[in-house]
Amino acid sequence: MIGNKRVVPHESQVTLRATMNRVLLVTLGLVAAVTMGILFAYAQIKQTVSTRSLVSLLEKGTPAQIGALIPSFLIPEERSGAVILLDRFKRDDELQDIRLLPPGEKLQPDFSACKLADDSTNCLDEEGHRIAYVAPIHEGSRDFGYLVKIKQLTN
Repeated sequence: MIGNKRVVPHESQVTLRATMNRVLLVTLGLVAAVTMGILFAYAQIKQTVSTRSLVSLLEKGTPAQIGALIPSFLIPEERSGAVILLDRFKRDDELQDIRLLPPGEKLQPDFSACKLADDSTNCLDEEGHRIAYVAPIHEGSRDFGYLVKIKQLTN
């Protein structure tokens, strides 16, 4: 203030207060962007780790389960035993679903990204909430289809 008049700086003159406000605003924006990036990266890493551990759990018991199922394919009197075994596997592994997929059939539409191959594979459903582990069932040169295990992903 000069006398009774208030001096207003011209738009081209930058005051210290305006500069500090701009710096603080830019800093706040950068902190928010970095924080969101860190949270997103953490969520992705956690999802990847939990998916890998879930796949390893599903993979661990599969060879023994396939070995237990093979007689039900080879011996006609044992065919009804497959249903009992699948129920036990579902309960023991806390699966959402388990089924035998005959050769030539496709997986349910939710798992259209899964490719059926000669090796075991896994894939997420379209929403990313469930994982399917698919293992081929072979005995010698005979192909009996696939063992499909579906489990809910934890959040």
